[in-house]
Amino acid sequence: MPASAGSAESETLRQKVQEAFDICGVTVPAPAWYPEGTELTEDIRVVEYRETSVVTCYFAYGDKDFYIEAQQYYGEERIPKQTFEKDTLDVESYFSNGRTFYIMSNNSDNLAVYSKGQTVITINGSLSLESLKQIIDSIGV
Repeated sequence: MPASAGSAESETLRQKVQEAFDICGVTVPAPAWYPEGTELTEDIRVVEYRETSVVTCYFAYGDKDFYIEAQQYYGEERIPKQTFEKDTLDVESYFSNGRTFYIMSNNSDNLAVYSKGQTVITINGSLSLESLKQIIDSIGV
């Protein structure tokens, strides 16, 4: 069933994502808002490695798609350096609910990354900048 802003479907998506986050010890809450018509396109993937757990959620709405990924690292070592593909536009720092996300574009896709402590959250796909920021703003404190 498709999700819409503030709908029971959005809450159902939030609960499913939060359940996977909880399994892996991700301390950042799952987003509570998804673009109208959003559906999970496949089962949420939870992969556990020796040093990290990765939760990946694939979504679609209309003819667009995006994913949310949480990486939860174990131990106190620094998390590995990550590289993201982007175009020539500047990276934007976006502060919401006490977190700074770094937003960048890669042609028609927008990407937001948040990292603190042992957690990395990535939201990536064919989302408008406005929709991406609404998802970020719906991540509670």
